[in-house]
Amino acid sequence: MQMVTVGGARLHLERAEAGTRYHAPILILPGLFQSPACWRGITTMLAHRGWDVYLLPRPAQDDDHGWDASLDQATAAAAD
Repeated sequence: MQMVTVGGARLHLERAEAGTRYHAPILILPGLFQSPACWRGITTMLAHRGWDVYLLPRPAQDDDHGWDASLDQATAAAAD
């Protein structure tokens, strides 16, 4: 998994194997107590089937903006 910037947001990206098959990527917003590592199995499976999969990193606990900023980043990334 690599880090990329989309629409000003830093996201984890699992690239589709053997080229992207589908036009629309999948954006996953991990939950409060989950890290992107918890999603590794499903992102690998989806990438194997031709999807590009993006994961929005959790905000740091000391982040003043928290989930609001993360959702703003997801909105910007989805619009790009």
